[in-house]
Amino acid sequence: MVKSSKGSRLSHVAAGALAAAIGAHGAAFAQTSESEEVVVTALKRETTLIETPAAITAISGDELAARQITSIESLAAAAPNLVVGQASGVSWVSVRGIGIGSTSGGIEGSVALHLDGAYLAQAASLDALMFDVSSVEVLRGPQGTLYGRNATGGTVNFISNRPTQETDIRVAALTGAFERTRLEGVVSGGVSENVALRAAVMWERQDEGYGENVYLRQTFGNREAHGGRLSGRFDLTDTLRVDASVFRFWDWTDGIQLTRLNPFNATARANNPIFNTAAPRPSDPRDINAESQADAERVLEGGNITVNWDFTPNLALRSITSYTRVDYSNLGADGDGTELPMVHSDRIEDTAAWQQEFNLIFRAFDSRLEGLVGVYYNDERLSLEGHNRWLAANPQGFVNVAGQVVPAGTDVVGFLQQDTTSSAVFADVTFALTDNWSIYAGARQSRDERAIVQTTGLAGLPGNVGLAACNARRFANDWDSTTGKIGVAFTGSLGNLYLQWAEGFKAGGFNAYNCGDAYEPEEVISVEAGYKVQAFGDRLRFAASVFHYDYTNLQVSQIVNLQQRIENAAAATITGAEFETFLRASDLFSVDLNIALLDATYDRYTDLDPLRPALGFQSLAGNRLNRAPEYTVNLGLTFSAPISDGRLTLRGEVFHSDDVYFRQFNQPQDKQDAYTTYNLFATWDTGGPVSIRAFGRNITDEDILLGVFSAGTIFDRWAIYAPPRTWGVELRAEF
Repeated sequence: MVKSSKGSRLSHVAAGALAAAIGAHGAAFAQTSESEEVVVTALKRETTLIETPAAITAISGDELAARQITSIESLAAAAPNLVVGQASGVSWVSVRGIGIGSTSGGIEGSVALHLDGAYLAQAASLDALMFDVSSVEVLRGPQGTLYGRNATGGTVNFISNRPTQETDIRVAALTGAFERTRLEGVVSGGVSENVALRAAVMWERQDEGYGENVYLRQTFGNREAHGGRLSGRFDLTDTLRVDASVFRFWDWTDGIQLTRLNPFNATARANNPIFNTAAPRPSDPRDINAESQADAERVLEGGNITVNWDFTPNLALRSITSYTRVDYSNLGADGDGTELPMVHSDRIEDTAAWQQEFNLIFRAFDSRLEGLVGVYYNDERLSLEGHNRWLAANPQGFVNVAGQVVPAGTDVVGFLQQDTTSSAVFADVTFALTDNWSIYAGARQSRDERAIVQTTGLAGLPGNVGLAACNARRFANDWDSTTGKIGVAFTGSLGNLYLQWAEGFKAGGFNAYNCGDAYEPEEVISVEAGYKVQAFGDRLRFAASVFHYDYTNLQVSQIVNLQQRIENAAAATITGAEFETFLRASDLFSVDLNIALLDATYDRYTDLDPLRPALGFQSLAGNRLNRAPEYTVNLGLTFSAPISDGRLTLRGEVFHSDDVYFRQFNQPQDKQDAYTTYNLFATWDTGGPVSIRAFGRNITDEDILLGVFSAGTIFDRWAIYAPPRTWGVELRAEF
């Protein structure tokens, strides 16, 4: 958003803070000659990016398009200490080493996701959030006051483009590797002086997968998606504005295939001789041998109404009302890593949530005091059905890694109905002591309530006797929490400094496939210091932060026998630093560099490795946290020059990551070794309505693990890989 130096009404400032178009490597810190400045959403009120006392990376919609960041996985290199992956077809996000390895079965992430100010609990369709956005903001560090729920790691805000009074028509067509085609269209404009509408639609199809099912002689990773968003802006009076939107996105893929990391070991073959008849593991790590391929289908739909009402130039009310529904199914997944008909898995999840938030935004004492108070309520209902069908014809049944016999014909089932409500009151204020010094503080009082009706056990046996112990059992729990933050900030000609103390809280819950198996809330206390500067006429922008976390009851996930469960680590400590730099070396060249350093370890934690049960419970103190590389570096070089009436822009990126562990046991095969990837981008703006873009991602075709999971069914590990080398060419036109 652009704010005039002459000032503006508070509700329009607040609305703009929820719809700002900002860019991490371009206009994020820019100021025009008319003293206009860019604002961000982090404090849910007007703040500039450089003056906001928080570690924020903001990427504009234009930059997302130029760098072909159309999936949540491709967002990871854009911000320091951000790791994104996928498990069982569901995306997950980790910030500074904090994040759950999957968000399914009622399990919620530790990084809060918001679409136009509304919280999204279930992340089964994150890629849809990347479409027609004005910006994506990654806010790092515990956000226990303003955002509260499930934000111990941070928040990611997706901000969609708003309707414009000016007519705006955009179309784009892309073709690329693996027979990929993508079409987009946007129409926006005013229908009257006070009403503007925007319609955005997309369709994408990929007819060749990233991997091959050797047994079936067909690829997997094929994908189709379509969806759209209709939004309206209604200026009812000079002081009352309503923004409303509805959306629906659908996608399908057969690419949710886990691969075996290794051939079957001797123990697996001895316990289950049927493994001796299986075809060898393919030499290409992305390939599989399976007698079936999963069909995964998802629907994300909902709506949002945001009302901004100015009472006075210094007092405004904002209301955010939203409804979101996510339907997800993953059917026919192979569970044994072979072409033999042994284990098939099905999962169906339906989630519906509505929420209401009110913010009272104020300024006082000649704007020396700024802040807001708010109330929040969320009601979410989840329905889950899961099956693991054991089809093996072993005379003795299937014997897992723990020596337990699962009879042939057994269906390991899980049915869950879960109701979750969350309510909170909160406040956040900043007071300017002088022209340079300010203090800020916030507090939040929350209550989370969760109740489940659960059925789990072994079906398919005579009389379904395995279900007797947990048939329609009801469990419930609730948690009250108070979190706060306090900090001091300095703004001067040589840069801006801040130092803050903050708390975060994430409620507990129940594991879907273990009867009454509860886990505790996690809590974090953090101390952070940061420095930001903009110099040499905006040619140099630099931001740095250092931080230390103390975690209690950190929630850790692992997949055991095809089922995910959460458990608590007693304590963990995280210390790190981040550096973001942008330098415009000349009118033609610019450089951007992100560096992240992280020391994230368990202090006290004992756990049983499902792949090595004979070792019993092990002390994991000193082990590194999952998804927490010790360092990452992202370097970008951009050349942009006028050509005739247009402009040619070339960009190269290098991303390097240290080792990443995916299991808390830190075994050598639990990790992705250090790796480096290279991306290339080219854009030719013709000077007219048409532009042409080309890109290549992972151009050296590295095999990069997105996740490694325990697999007691195969006595080893499942793995899932990031996309290989991809390329594409896109034609865009704007009128």
